[in-house]
Amino acid sequence: MIMRSFKLLVLCILFTACSHNNSLLNSVVFNDLPQPVRDTLISMHNLHTMPKIQNSAEIDLNDFSEDNSNDLIDLSGGYSIHYSFWHTWLISTKISNSSKQYVTKEHLPTPIVVYNDVLYIPKEYNLIVLGFENAVFQVIELK
Repeated sequence: MIMRSFKLLVLCILFTACSHNNSLLNSVVFNDLPQPVRDTLISMHNLHTMPKIQNSAEIDLNDFSEDNSNDLIDLSGGYSIHYSFWHTWLISTKISNSSKQYVTKEHLPTPIVVYNDVLYIPKEYNLIVLGFENAVFQVIELK
């Protein structure tokens, strides 16, 4: 009986330790983002989903390049994003400028926007292609 209770206790502790709840963090829907952030994200969506068509049968495939330079959109100025890897595994993501930084051990969906020293991180992947209309963003004030 004691051993069974101990196993149950260990399982409960493991379950709660391995799960985390992002709902406790501040989040905002796309329509409630600051206007410059919304305009930038809409421009990116339009740029990546509407290829230039030279004529009705020809599409420029260079418009679909796999460029990762848009992982961080810096509307505040001076921020950069750095990834730390161990072999092929991402071990941390760091967003920083000369005085403020945010470090996480999670892989973050992109694009991440910095505006007025506030991070807006999407909670879903592939939003540039799928669109931002129903997107929810995590809001983190940089300190």
